[in-house]
Amino acid sequence: MDTINARLSKFSSEYRYEDIPKEVLDHLKNVLLDNYGCGLFGSTTMWMKIYRDVLENMTDREEASIWGTNRKTSVVNAMMLNGSAINSFELDDTHTDGIIHVSTGVLGCVTAFAEMLGNVSGKDFLTATALAYEVACRVAAPVGMEIAHQGWNNTGTCCPFGSTAGVGRMLGLTTEQMGHAMGIAGNWAGGLQAVQFASMAKRIVPSRSSEGAILGALLAQKGFTGIEDVFENKFGGFYNCFTDDVYDVERTSGDLGDRWELMGIGLKFYSTCRSKHTTIGALRRFREENPDITPDDIVKVVARTTSIT
Repeated sequence: MDTINARLSKFSSEYRYEDIPKEVLDHLKNVLLDNYGCGLFGSTTMWMKIYRDVLENMTDREEASIWGTNRKTSVVNAMMLNGSAINSFELDDTHTDGIIHVSTGVLGCVTAFAEMLGNVSGKDFLTATALAYEVACRVAAPVGMEIAHQGWNNTGTCCPFGSTAGVGRMLGLTTEQMGHAMGIAGNWAGGLQAVQFASMAKRIVPSRSSEGAILGALLAQKGFTGIEDVFENKFGGFYNCFTDDVYDVERTSGDLGDRWELMGIGLKFYSTCRSKHTTIGALRRFREENPDITPDDIVKVVARTTSIT
């Protein structure tokens, strides 16, 4: 069956490191470096300390590192904590069309899982991570605004599939197993858009759903089956649930390996939503060009931005 899932799963299980274009790897490494920094910085916030205290008390397992500490916890807890830390200061990356914070949803997961396995080479990690980022971006790219306006958290809904691609690749899943892993992980997609308004829970939602990636991949490795047409199923498939059945097969699963959506990931200069950056930049430029104007001289400021802001 030629489904979106089948295409993405074949790509995720078979694509080789040697075939990743240099400019894609260079961009990916820059994104990784920036967001590891975001995670270390974000681990110091008050809400991350609360989250860490609660999760550490829930298990004695020591499978993966908690960023910003010298301690370890379970791979699932590490994934949730470290992904949340990346988002903690609003400095994480953004895929423009998909409106997802890719590293928040994916990087904590693939890093924790690689550490747990312990035998993942640098090339294998970069391959798995490139695939994870690409799949997440492709799932989100055609429907970013649609998902947001339906009231769903874009990162929490779309990134479990990317995390599954990365985790499944490190496990060495076959194309068939990868498809089942995707079909399992899709059941963890979710998160409310309203969480972003004055709520510490905003830090939890974007990374939490990638628990389904870890469980889905491990289950699929053992023969557990998932929803084969998880994306386009008309009765409760991913796009049917989170949009008004809006999707683009080719944008999501066409030209795999030739066109890279992850190149649309941008980094932040300011600790706020990226759609506000142009306004901040304009104000800074205005002040530089008009040093004699003081705040008392300003009667009104009109900032035009997106409806999602």
